[in-house]
Amino acid sequence: MGGSAELHMDAQQRSLAIETGPQVVDRSSDAEPANSVLIVHHNSVDTIWTTVRAVVDEGVSPTEITVVDNSESIDVSVELRERNDIGINLLFTDNAGYAAAVNTGVRHLASEGRLRSRVLVLTHETLPELGAIHALEQAMLATGAVAVGPTLVVGHGADARVWSRGGVLSKRLLRPSHVGHGEPWPERVRLPESPVRRRWLDGAAVLYDGETLRDRPLPEQYFLYLEELDYHVQLGRDGKTVYWQPSAVMHQASDGVPPYYLLRNTVLFQRRWGRWPYSTLAVGIAAGGAWRRSRRREPSRTRVVGGLWQALKDGRAAAKA
Repeated sequence: MGGSAELHMDAQQRSLAIETGPQVVDRSSDAEPANSVLIVHHNSVDTIWTTVRAVVDEGVSPTEITVVDNSESIDVSVELRERNDIGINLLFTDNAGYAAAVNTGVRHLASEGRLRSRVLVLTHETLPELGAIHALEQAMLATGAVAVGPTLVVGHGADARVWSRGGVLSKRLLRPSHVGHGEPWPERVRLPESPVRRRWLDGAAVLYDGETLRDRPLPEQYFLYLEELDYHVQLGRDGKTVYWQPSAVMHQASDGVPPYYLLRNTVLFQRRWGRWPYSTLAVGIAAGGAWRRSRRREPSRTRVVGGLWQALKDGRAAAKA
């Protein structure tokens, strides 16, 4: 998703089209409020339906599932419509990034009176294991948290690895890291049963308190990557808590943060939350990491330097916006 020209799209200019599928009997319990499920989709028609089916298999009514598509593709929108044989809701919007897609979905549900007390936000490739959504619900009820995330796993079979058991921040540099990242999976015997408090959660899968998500939207300046980090730090500053639920397991696919966004969004995050001189050091470390990642794919030092310089400038501009 691309260059800096996409990053400053006027939110008021976003085109929006809504399609609501046929009514399906709501299987949710009368004793417990239903979840709204928002799935952010971008050009991945083959994976989105696997994700939708996995959510339905968890007992979520298709009428509570909304796919927010920001592919900006007529072909993709046509295929989504044609394959929507179970009656989920399709919401089409311009590509202003992950946070904008979530916020658009929340506003739409709220405007129709269909925003539930809990909102599960997923990306299009995230697959919950059986019982994962219920485990997140129970963790939220037990802790009073406004956001709860699962154990995220990448890879398959012997190659499966933990992606995240929730996130932490270093004390002074505010450098984010995933707990357990890269550890072999399964390692369930080592997992605690009770929810564990964290500083932040990966945006691939988070169960939010619906009212919180409605009243405090995700920050859209990031466009892609680190917006959930910023959001969860803000929630913490507001006196709210986020938790990781070990027994809720979901699978995803991720290659990490591209170099441009690693540097651009670190600049933005540090401008918002960091303190000098630690913020300067944190940006320098991010620049080094972005350099190494860029050099693996781009042999030209000149192009790499140019790209990273652009990322620095874009990060500063976003922080001022």
